[in-house]
Amino acid sequence: MDRVLRGLGTYVGEVIVRETGCEWWTGDGDHWVRTPDGRLWNPNEESHHRFAGHRSLRLLCRDANGS
Repeated sequence: MDRVLRGLGTYVGEVIVRETGCEWWTGDGDHWVRTPDGRLWNPNEESHHRFAGHRSLRLLCRDANGS
């Protein structure tokens, strides 16, 4: 299941990068999405939280976009 959730998180991260002008950032072995204003998001971690019934990937996309 971890592999599927990482794939989902990576896909969501790439959508955010392409649609919002963010960029991928790597640190401490993790891959993050960095917004133009400097905020960092970990879409792989977010996908795991969503699977556990917490948080929302939709809200992550909205927040990263500044909507």
